[in-house]
Amino acid sequence: HLAGTPSAGAAVMRTPTPAMSAVSNTEPPTGPQAQLTTFVENTLWSRQLADVTEDIVQSLVQNIFEGIRDHIITAAELKFNCFFLIPILKKFPMRLREQLEQTFEEDIDSIFDVHTVRAALEARRSRLEKELHQVEHIQEKFNVIHHHLTSPINKNDKQ
Repeated sequence: HLAGTPSAGAAVMRTPTPAMSAVSNTEPPTGPQAQLTTFVENTLWSRQLADVTEDIVQSLVQNIFEGIRDHIITAAELKFNCFFLIPILKKFPMRLREQLEQTFEEDIDSIFDVHTVRAALEARRSRLEKELHQVEHIQEKFNVIHHHLTSPINKNDKQ
């Protein structure tokens, strides 16, 4: 045993710290931490369940189940990615390349058939021009009807 250190049976004297002096003080501590401590002590040592106690238990249960749910979802996502998506992502570029090479070897003109696309676009343009002409004609009719309804009535028309 070292000199200056107390033996196992010797009492150790401590100097009071500010925290210890606050506890030994007869006045109840105030402040949010003290109120929380008092509230928790009253809740723990009370045999009657108050609404606040039920709310605390409900909050704890919700947090526990939320953590469990998040863990399960994370594990499911990880397994889905590992066993489904990653193999697809590894095989997709190779399969796409094979399909494109096979198509280019067979008939490249069927892939880039410019004449058919141009004919389809010209037919669509002509249909749209006809539709535009019909809409303009209907708009002119509505303008004439609107002009007749908003123009002042002539005295000759009444008779």
